[in-house]
Amino acid sequence: MFLQPLNYNASTLHYKHTKNCFVESYSKGITKLSRKPKSEADDYACVNLSGFIRRNLRYTLRVSFKIKTNSPSIDFCLLNKDRTNVQTIKSYVLGEDEKEKWLIAEADFTANSDSYVYFGFRGGFLYGPGNYIMIDSLIIDEVYASSGLKIVIDQTIDRINKHADINYNREQFIHWNEARIGDETALDAKKRFFRSLKNDNEALLVLQQATTILLKEFGRICDKHNIPYWLDFGTLIGAVRHNGFIPWDDDIDVGMIRKDIDTLEKVMAEEDTCVQLSKYFCADRDTCNIVRIIFKDESIKIFVDIFIYDFCDTDDMDRTWQMNLERRRKFSRDMTQYKCIRNDPGLNHWENRRIDNPEHIKLIEEVRDQYNEELGVKKDSGNAIMWGVDNVSYFARKQGGIVDYNRIFPLKRMEFDGMEFNIPNQYDLQLQCRYGDIYSLPADMDSHSHVSRTEDMVQKCAEMVRRYYND
Repeated sequence: MFLQPLNYNASTLHYKHTKNCFVESYSKGITKLSRKPKSEADDYACVNLSGFIRRNLRYTLRVSFKIKTNSPSIDFCLLNKDRTNVQTIKSYVLGEDEKEKWLIAEADFTANSDSYVYFGFRGGFLYGPGNYIMIDSLIIDEVYASSGLKIVIDQTIDRINKHADINYNREQFIHWNEARIGDETALDAKKRFFRSLKNDNEALLVLQQATTILLKEFGRICDKHNIPYWLDFGTLIGAVRHNGFIPWDDDIDVGMIRKDIDTLEKVMAEEDTCVQLSKYFCADRDTCNIVRIIFKDESIKIFVDIFIYDFCDTDDMDRTWQMNLERRRKFSRDMTQYKCIRNDPGLNHWENRRIDNPEHIKLIEEVRDQYNEELGVKKDSGNAIMWGVDNVSYFARKQGGIVDYNRIFPLKRMEFDGMEFNIPNQYDLQLQCRYGDIYSLPADMDSHSHVSRTEDMVQKCAEMVRRYYND
């Protein structure tokens, strides 16, 4: 439980210094700031670190704060005595709804100097009338006490990995050049090799055939109603590299703009098809919106994942993406701590739950829409396309979370398992950004599993394949 927060109004702060942790304390009384700003241009408020920070050591920062300011962000910094050396360890972009609310900023950092004597706050809050900052807790913790040994270990591991990469790349270069036939280039040999790979696992082959039915029905309905979509992630690799499934893969990924998912939901209700759209929220490990194409016979537990993208207008994609990541963290926090629980007792057990009640989903989407407005999300068009704030966070850590509009549109067509489906306009660049060289030998060969492969499930999929193609 938080203790009563103290409003230090850029003049006071509670803190205590121990051997391995610089942490706030409510037992030592108020300590004056070691240094106050002297002008509007010199707006750092600082706390003395008492020699705690050491160069090349790793630390974690966690600060709980409330702020009223006209500034769009607040910086958390390390400073030397005369402030000629400033290391910003966290820049927190403030949304309009985040002013005068309790927020948490966290960061991992390595100090680049032994000369830091201050921890500083900077964010335009010191001189505006009525502006303030309140600190509820401030913790800077040394990650490794035996720092000298840790640095040596890290440097040794880096050297080993570097040489391992060099040796691996050299071996690959020799292998692919030796594998060439006639006038083939090494790239031609790689393409031929991957196209020659076949799936000899009968159970997995049946699951792939059933999942392809989902994709075919999905693609047919989208094409009929001119609804844009594109093959994404491993399915896009499969189309480019194998003209179908990656031999050891068992699911299909597609991307869609949010408004087009809404259109698809409406038209699917009127289609004569064996598939349906499934939408629900989940917070088992990650607050996210799960959208899938599944069979109407829900005992067949295979699916096509639909990942949500939004249009947005931005002149700084890096900054917008950082804001997206901040809102993503807030989205999880709001679901588990604030608005949903406060407004609806039915969500008191949000954690480890599938939320598919329409009223609950509407409530959650109101929170999400608020964040989308702050991110500059547009419904119908924009100069960029961004990974939806309510998508699963795992893929948000990959490159390409926000891309130029022309990266995706206009869509192209490519073969997948004997049929043509949509792919991104600059599909090769999209894959390069996310995966690097897709023709290098992958690490997950024969170890990729998303769906149940029990004997009963394989039998149900086999029966579905027979019914679909016989009908």
